[in-house]
Amino acid sequence: ASIYAQKFHCHKNLEKFELEKISRTIILLAKKNYMCDVEWIDSGARFDPCHHITYTGFDVVKGSTPEYCRKEMKDFVTFIMGELNKGRKPTLGELVKRLVDIKKRFAMQSPNDIAKSQSISNYESFVMNDKSPEIQYFSFKKVLDANGNPIDTNEKLPVPIHVRAAAIYNNMLFNKAKKYRSKYNLLKSGDKVRYYYTDSENVFGFVPDLFPMEFAPKMDVDIQFEKMLLSPLNRIVVALGYNEIAPSLTYTPSLF
Repeated sequence: ASIYAQKFHCHKNLEKFELEKISRTIILLAKKNYMCDVEWIDSGARFDPCHHITYTGFDVVKGSTPEYCRKEMKDFVTFIMGELNKGRKPTLGELVKRLVDIKKRFAMQSPNDIAKSQSISNYESFVMNDKSPEIQYFSFKKVLDANGNPIDTNEKLPVPIHVRAAAIYNNMLFNKAKKYRSKYNLLKSGDKVRYYYTDSENVFGFVPDLFPMEFAPKMDVDIQFEKMLLSPLNRIVVALGYNEIAPSLTYTPSLF
């Protein structure tokens, strides 16, 4: 520590350094976004290669990431860490092959297991009417005046994707699938919604673990895979010095 202080022309060290852990390999994606193959931690515990990989900021530790996708991400990282620990970098061909295999398994999963999950906190602030044939959204943000009455502002109110997915689900229950309202609950603020892509711009939501197979629209598996797995894994591919793997290289026929 004193040598560090002298390097910056300080008379004495003013910082206290502590050794927290030692890692064999680190894949650094961005600030506070990395993964480490840990060999030693300050408790004195030691770990064999690839037996204690920790994640910071990466999708693996995000609550919205489906458990199935977390497992595939971890397996992908474990393979890369294992090769790096051997002193070699996986080839681009090896990475593409693994992603193709991941895509095949992904396409066989239930939509409930590969849909993103998110809490709805303010549904009523965005959705004006979800019972009419066409969903009506609020165009501008509303604030309260001195008397507590809502007034419009000139501030545009973009609808979050998970709220839009919930509104589409509710709208279908009110209209096209009304006979299933006794089986499926409506979504509202305070609920969690799982949602997936039906094409590049549209999504569909549903109550977690209650996938409405009777009326749910077809999932676009290619886009869903790109959003849920290919995009985050491509960040690792780029960190290894390669260009992003194009979605076309992992194409597989859609099943849902």
